Amino acid sequence: PIYAQDDGSEELLYSITAWNEQMLDDIIIADANHDGSTWELYENTPEEYSMRYRYNKYNAADDYLYLPPLALQSGVGYEAVFYTHAGSTEYEEEFSLGIVHGRNFSEHITLLSSQQTTSKESQCYKVQFTVATNALYRLYIHCTSPANHYMLYLDSLSVAPITDGSVPDMIDDLVLTSNHRAPHVVTIQCTAPTHS
Repeated sequence: PIYAQDDGSEELLYSITAWNEQMLDDIIIADANHDGSTWELYENTPEEYSMRYRYNKYNAADDYLYLPPLALQSGVGYEAVFYTHAGSTEYEEEFSLGIVHGRNFSEHITLLSSQQTTSKESQCYKVQFTVATNALYRLYIHCTSPANHYMLYLDSLSVAPITDGSVPDMIDDLVLTSNHRAPHVVTIQCTAPTHS
């Protein structure tokens, strides 16, 4: 699959590492300034595609790439990791990352404020976030590059729940008591850990 759906484990909710035409059914592209220059599926080589914003000679970018929907839960921390690169070291590309709730595209919540890149090498960005309610959400990349710049590429994206890596407190009062009438029966007593 192009992106892996959540299988109930504490792994990636999805990971987009390759792009193809089938994904366009799950992606929404919005050319907010209606200038005809926006995000597109670009064929780098046969069978290798990327999503890119293509510049406009006269207008600054104002273009949204809404990614496939995610079922997110309140009270859970998430981390989005994504890679982008510019089409040229001569032109600075600008973008931000945000989230929208369901189909309410009028309420954009910025997760990562404006970033600039001139790197032709893929650069990693990470952002942690939570949501207010259990619902479907879409992450988006908002390209705001100046007029007559070049290309911005979204190389990959993954979203996963945050795990804190902590372990429960140790049990220091464990007592095992054997039953002399039933030699294969043991009674266990302890105080439950306070941190789980």
